[in-house]
Amino acid sequence: MLRTISVVGLMASVAACGSSNNGITHQYADAPTDIMASKMVDGGVSGGVAQAALNETNPRPREALLEVSPDYQQIKLTIGGTRYTLDATEAPGPDGGIFYADQNGNFAVFDSSGGSYSGAVLFGSASSGNVGIGVVGAETRIENLPDASVTYTGEFSIFDTTGRDDSLEAGGGAEIMVDFASGGVTGTFGEDLANSGFAVLTGDISGNGFTGAMEITDPIVSGTLDVDATFFGPGGEEVGGVMTGNVNDGTGTVGVIGGFQAFGSTTMVSDQ
Repeated sequence: MLRTISVVGLMASVAACGSSNNGITHQYADAPTDIMASKMVDGGVSGGVAQAALNETNPRPREALLEVSPDYQQIKLTIGGTRYTLDATEAPGPDGGIFYADQNGNFAVFDSSGGSYSGAVLFGSASSGNVGIGVVGAETRIENLPDASVTYTGEFSIFDTTGRDDSLEAGGGAEIMVDFASGGVTGTFGEDLANSGFAVLTGDISGNGFTGAMEITDPIVSGTLDVDATFFGPGGEEVGGVMTGNVNDGTGTVGVIGGFQAFGSTTMVSDQ
């Protein structure tokens, strides 16, 4: 899940170091066996990354593809048409959680332990100052999305792009309700599901995912973030996405990027 990877360490490292569009072929789960662990070493796993440069406002979402070598010693991460080949810096494994890097100061971490069909990815570039957070996996085909109402529960994480010691960071529980019949999406985000007072989500299904707006209701931070999400698994069992935009943190306007990963827990067959 997203919270298992430290975005604080990623931002600190960047600051210290100073075929569809974009050549990305989306990868799909056509059977229950098409889990992330097998797909990422056989064609790769796809999704999205929220990307921004340090101290930049107006961050943007990017399509992403993660390919992992069979021995987990190397990954190839494509973000928005730019491909990075990165080598493991310590003993690797199928769950990820370690740094991959190259000699140009680019590095990434992936974590596939949170779900069966999706996982988190973090990226940093010392040369460009870019940093990214997102979710990739074996996507759901549009025709295989359920005709039902599904509640997804999971976790989210956001942080600003300033790289300051007192930078804005938030994370906790996410609950997202998707009505596949009507196409509507709503959700709440907070420190936990019992205290979901940080932000609310409204959106609509688009393709094999959804787009929407995350309105922050925190008493200190204000603003609205764009949300771009993808469903993962052969039948939309999981959902993950990214948040991008600007907020006011009490000192001024700052760019914010984030991601969430959630898993279907309640399904009601639609009356249609």
